[in-house]
Amino acid sequence: MENLTNRPVYPGIDMSLSIDGQSFQGSPQGSESVPANAKSNVTFGFRVQDAPSQLSAGVLTVGGGGELKAVVPFSDGAGTFVSLEPKPVVTNQTVRAGALSMTVTTCEIRADNVKAGQQVKDGQRFLACVADIKYHGADDRPGGQNIDDTNFRLRLPDKQTVEAPTDAPIDLLNPNEVGKGQYLVFTLTWPAPGEYALQLLDLGWLNHDDPSPARTKDIPFTLAP
Repeated sequence: MENLTNRPVYPGIDMSLSIDGQSFQGSPQGSESVPANAKSNVTFGFRVQDAPSQLSAGVLTVGGGGELKAVVPFSDGAGTFVSLEPKPVVTNQTVRAGALSMTVTTCEIRADNVKAGQQVKDGQRFLACVADIKYHGADDRPGGQNIDDTNFRLRLPDKQTVEAPTDAPIDLLNPNEVGKGQYLVFTLTWPAPGEYALQLLDLGWLNHDDPSPARTKDIPFTLAP
């Protein structure tokens, strides 16, 4: 099991085994946490009443009630494999809006919010982006420039609707300072094909200005059907 966060995490995920028309809840054997940004071998146990008639007919399901679930059949005939692997939609793009610039390392469609340790609900996906944010100090804002959820928007395919981020950086940048590795998350109803744009907005000192086209820059991307 891999821990993608910056803190140790106990591997207490929801996992069930379906076999012979019955479902059995699993639990990790042991009490050790998985270290931050590391992998560990974790054994899950399932208390079954009788030995399965055919183990290859079993299916593992990972995820709790109401959450989007990964599915691992023990054989091709047992079911359909659902990996929920992240899918990149933006890589290494930079835009500048007013006194701010944003270099997006990656944006991915994900089933989890790594920062919050949260699995997405069934029928949704997270758009999760990692970006470096720079304040160029162009107009000498007293005390620097605060960065928060108001500086980011997601323009949806109808070109009119914008979504605020579910999770966004909170930072205070001095002139020419870069906030590195900022994590930005939007929640999407799924499936949601079409043309999107991740937007960076410079709203002035303390983010009190109204949005304007001159200080809004887009990083467009497409989600396939």
